[in-house]
Amino acid sequence: GKGAVILTAIPGMMGLDEVAHPALAYLMNGLTQNLLPVEVLVNGKRTQGEVAYAVNRTKDGWLVMLMNNRGVDKTQSGIARVDRKAYADVTLRTNLPMRAVREYTQPRDLALNNGQLTVRVHPGDVQVIGFIIQ
Repeated sequence: GKGAVILTAIPGMMGLDEVAHPALAYLMNGLTQNLLPVEVLVNGKRTQGEVAYAVNRTKDGWLVMLMNNRGVDKTQSGIARVDRKAYADVTLRTNLPMRAVREYTQPRDLALNNGQLTVRVHPGDVQVIGFIIQ
């Protein structure tokens, strides 16, 4: 379109300690909305921090890494306490023509229904899902 001017009052979106300002993540999410070929939804809405994700291009498709760090309480010493009810049901949606969808950490094949699939990411779990394009 015609473009837009986005003004941030924080120079370079970095604090005095040269660490990225917390608002940078929200700004980047807004700027990159609808640019990725795979959409990540939690409870039918864009993720609001329930699950962190990364999308990467491969030679034959796309990889999506899902990370659920909710429900994990790591103490300084001792065993981490895990709230097993803090899982997240993540829906991945795409319009790309797919030949196969594979989950690499377990590993297993997944079925794509009408361009979307749902996976459960348990607390402290990481899942890597590969979308292989036709």
